[in-house]
Amino acid sequence: MKRALLMAVVLLALLPGIAKAQWTFDIVSVEAYINDHKKQRSLLLARSTLEYSNKLLHEYSRKEVGEYKELNVDLDRYTRAFDVIDVMYQSLRTVLNVKSTYTAVSDRIGDYKRLLEDFNDRI
Repeated sequence: MKRALLMAVVLLALLPGIAKAQWTFDIVSVEAYINDHKKQRSLLLARSTLEYSNKLLHEYSRKEVGEYKELNVDLDRYTRAFDVIDVMYQSLRTVLNVKSTYTAVSDRIGDYKRLLEDFNDRI
């Protein structure tokens, strides 16, 4: 109890000195505060404008990203369709190459057979 009473007396004794330092009126300081406030206010206005334009940009981007995603889904379907067509084309080309190779090999074997028959006929 004595300790609390002692702290209260000390605070009451020191408080007026601290309060006095806060209540002085300095013209230069007040003008500096006002000037600083004006600068801060203009900076805050510029920042507010930038934040609002950024917000509008994000809203526009969100909308465009959604449409872009839908467009990509559609394009992916077409890409898959073209991939299927490409696989079919590659398969057809492979089959035609196999047939061409088979025909060429058959012709060469036939030519070789005739060559051997001609050789046997002459011997």
